[in-house]
Amino acid sequence: MEQSIKIVDIESEDEEIVDIDSEKDSDSSVKVEVPDESSEGSNIIVYERKVLISIGELEICGELPANFEALVERFPDCDYIIFPSVAKPEDAEEDDTQNDDADEVGVLEYLRQIENIGVYEQIDKFMELVKVTQEQVQAMKDVSDALENVLGTEFPECKAFPFGSSASGLGLRGCDLDIHVELGPNVKDETFDVKAGMWGDRFKTRKVSDILRRKERFKSAVPIINARIPIIRLKERMTSIKCDINVVSRMGVKNTEYIALCSEYDPRCRPLIGILKYFSSKQEITGSGKGDHVNSYTLVLMVVFFLQTRNILHSVETLQNGIEEEEVEGWNFALCPDMDQLIKLELNTSSVLEILSEFFNFYQEFPFDTHVICPLVGEAITKNNIRHDLYLPSGRKKDKLDVNKVLVVQDPFELTRNVGHGVSRSRLTHMVEEFSTAKQLVDDLQTEEKQVKFWMLFEPGLCAYRDILATQYVPGSKVAQELHTPGGITVETLTGGITVKTTGGLMEDSLLQARPPGSHSVTRRDQTRPQSSSSVPVPVISIQDQARQFLFHHQSLRFPPPRL
Repeated sequence: MEQSIKIVDIESEDEEIVDIDSEKDSDSSVKVEVPDESSEGSNIIVYERKVLISIGELEICGELPANFEALVERFPDCDYIIFPSVAKPEDAEEDDTQNDDADEVGVLEYLRQIENIGVYEQIDKFMELVKVTQEQVQAMKDVSDALENVLGTEFPECKAFPFGSSASGLGLRGCDLDIHVELGPNVKDETFDVKAGMWGDRFKTRKVSDILRRKERFKSAVPIINARIPIIRLKERMTSIKCDINVVSRMGVKNTEYIALCSEYDPRCRPLIGILKYFSSKQEITGSGKGDHVNSYTLVLMVVFFLQTRNILHSVETLQNGIEEEEVEGWNFALCPDMDQLIKLELNTSSVLEILSEFFNFYQEFPFDTHVICPLVGEAITKNNIRHDLYLPSGRKKDKLDVNKVLVVQDPFELTRNVGHGVSRSRLTHMVEEFSTAKQLVDDLQTEEKQVKFWMLFEPGLCAYRDILATQYVPGSKVAQELHTPGGITVETLTGGITVKTTGGLMEDSLLQARPPGSHSVTRRDQTRPQSSSSVPVPVISIQDQARQFLFHHQSLRFPPPRL
């Protein structure tokens, strides 16, 4: 029997598409029966595979149906069979995983090899290692030019504008390419603008996607029309560069101009953002696509906002003061063209590592539940003020910023947009915890403590540094300062939630002794320990020896396992 595909009326409620001869389906509990040709009223059509492939080669099959997205969602494993214009996903996903692993191992291994040179020299070499190469920059330009050429057959005045991290100079090696295309008039379809006016942005996005799929290098183009801004997603076949193309909004281009301006204003911005982007990606704080993670743009705005609070960057309000408005889709994107005209900021001479430590501490202590990160004014605004329509232009007060999210980062131009709206409570908590540990690492790194290395910042889970915290006392660290805090010794950062208090200089260890009810004891947040009536006296020892003794007897409680 020929290999065949069974299609059960895909418009019915019982939609089902299976490969009759696949191993997956042969093992399933659903038995596929080929219907008898004489069966009346059957809605089952069985195609031989070679017939299906020949059908897929017809020009009409290059056009995706109106319900394409819904069908792909319902049949994610065989979309490339139903629609031959959709590329097979397996090879691309496999390659991406291999590239990510190679990148991670390569960067960490290289930084380990140079760990004994000066830390600022390591930072310079790190930036050279992770930044987008000139070859990648040229490849992205080639893709952008090719895009213009393909669309130019119907839109001769079209112009492609790259934006995002690749265009701002803050992209990391292997980053995606974001492109906005100004289409202009359609010379082949005089009714295009009328149709676009009637059917909106989704129509324009579908039309451009159809044009791109006619060319082999853009064959994988798929319209994503249910996004806030409809886009076309593809993987360019000659360079393997992933692209997101929008023909609807140019606000992303204007946002990129602002981020590029910030990164060029102070030489410390690029290494600071580069370190934080790479750190956040390895510690599972940031990510792309769907999910509850922080996206790259949100992280960059958090950095910009922090630098505004340290008088290193101007607020957007200052950059727009006295400048003629440049309205894009109802929002003012004007920026001062001459930075020398601005009021001089108070000189900040902090080093990159000092600023990095301050950044971690700033967001470790930031009141996310009550305040909004607002780059427009350069200071935190209470959510209550936002609810009462403050910090929005008078013409747009009917559109309010949604502050009922765990993380609220206001876009500095599109003021009703919270760029951090998708972040979950657990992800925010994870971010704060990682920032807390990273601050200790950076502080210890500045003391030139020999055991703490720069590469530890990028190791997933911060495993090596957490092992150091858990196994020994590090002079000059935050832990050392806490050990001298009056009223008690806190080693929470070492033991994952265990607090030890002392009375009269004595350390109490619940694993070595039991205390009667009412006495000081070792407590764990997630567990209540039973009390005993017996007591064993503890000799007086120095505070440092108490810390070492405590850690020695709590090997099993050293630190919670890292997130991998």
